[in-house]
Amino acid sequence: MDDAPRPSLSAHLIRGTAWGIVQVGAQKGCGLVSYLVLAYLLQPADLGAATLAVSITAMLTFVYPGAAGDLVVQRFGDGSTLVAAATRLALLTGAGVMLLTAAVAPAVASWNADGALIGLLVVASSRVLFEGLASVPQAIARSELRFAYLSGVESAMAVLMLCLSVAAAAAGMGPYAIVLAAGLAGAARLAVMAWFRPWAWREPGAGRLARRLWPDFRAGGSQHFLNGVSQNIDYVILSSFAGSAALGLYTIAYQLASMVAVVFSFTVGLVAQPLFTRLVDEPDRLRDAYMDTQAVGLAVSSVSAAAMAVLAPVAIPVMLPERWSSAGWLLSVLALGFGLGSLQPIAQSLMRSQGAYRHVFRLQVVAAAVLGVLVLIGAWLAAAMGVAVAVAAATWINGIVHALVSVPGSSRKPMLARVASGACCSVLAFGPAGLGLLVIASGLMPWAPIGSVPAVVLQVLLVVFGVGVWWLVAGSMQPGLRAVLSQRVLGRR
Repeated sequence: MDDAPRPSLSAHLIRGTAWGIVQVGAQKGCGLVSYLVLAYLLQPADLGAATLAVSITAMLTFVYPGAAGDLVVQRFGDGSTLVAAATRLALLTGAGVMLLTAAVAPAVASWNADGALIGLLVVASSRVLFEGLASVPQAIARSELRFAYLSGVESAMAVLMLCLSVAAAAAGMGPYAIVLAAGLAGAARLAVMAWFRPWAWREPGAGRLARRLWPDFRAGGSQHFLNGVSQNIDYVILSSFAGSAALGLYTIAYQLASMVAVVFSFTVGLVAQPLFTRLVDEPDRLRDAYMDTQAVGLAVSSVSAAAMAVLAPVAIPVMLPERWSSAGWLLSVLALGFGLGSLQPIAQSLMRSQGAYRHVFRLQVVAAAVLGVLVLIGAWLAAAMGVAVAVAAATWINGIVHALVSVPGSSRKPMLARVASGACCSVLAFGPAGLGLLVIASGLMPWAPIGSVPAVVLQVLLVVFGVGVWWLVAGSMQPGLRAVLSQRVLGRR
């Protein structure tokens, strides 16, 4: 077989990943700054109320409008009629989510004994509509491999949302500072994309095609819905057991953990999906590309997660006001869970590229059930910390299951070996930093107590040492990984 196209696809993955890191880095960086600033301007209960509104809206989105983008990526060669049909599906389901949310908002507010939830829910639901419509031009750009354009738009929107949320919080808008900023930024993204790169949204036959696409759209949208449930069920259950203040502490820990630990893995998943699609007729090359992509995602997510886990308990009390101090240990536990957080999204990208939406949906049903049961038990036993442990455990379980079932039986043993060796590399490398955290927490270093600058400096030095050890250990335990990392991340041949 002629392997001439390989450098081209590899180059696209390198460039796409680089621009994706810029994009998601800007988004998560702005989100990080936003949450740190909002921690000074808002109370934990304010953040908890906004989180609950966003979470309930996600759990009412039974068919996610953004699944229209997956259809466009998979069937990109079908032309403008497909684009118009996908836009129609996104519009109708997005409007349906807004109407459903408005209808149930009074009942939800009554159940939670918080009248402010009505307005928060209605505003939060607008983001679903805007995101769904924007998924179509985003999918067109991804399919055309115009990653620089996407990066520019998304980075600008991240800055806009940062400015809007901080300004609204400073103006005393409380929880509305978060949901209103998200809705306005979503509308701005859609307007910018429609202005600079308009797409077909009215074409003859679009209605008929939309009806034919509905089964795949429903399956993909339902899978996204279950993913939304998985990402928000912990918030809803915790709010029922512990109230808005505890939810606010857990939220800031979860957001900080996800911002750092899964940036690279989700970026690789988004970039890889259209490239996996181009290799569906070449199973050997597709398998190799997928295995390498999983190895890169696991390496970066496990290292960043381990570093965050050993830094958070000593750094959070220094960075944030005292009312947020207990979020440090929650963040540490969640970060450990996200160490394997790259496995699931990259596996889902592979399966979507092959059109296996129903398979992804069935897996997501299992994942949501596992998470729901563990979170319910965790919240009942130990409130916020119990939920954090449950989410960490469920992330590990679901990530490994997705990675194994996404490949043929003959490739499962090599995949499991890569996951095990990747986890061992991080454990060995950051063991000294973990030991240092335990010593500091036990009070055996009176000159470096929890929440002091000396404790932070010591842990930072141990993390830097751990990164160096990981590079050496990975070279011996995972031959070839460093070469793949250099090619995929640094663009070296």
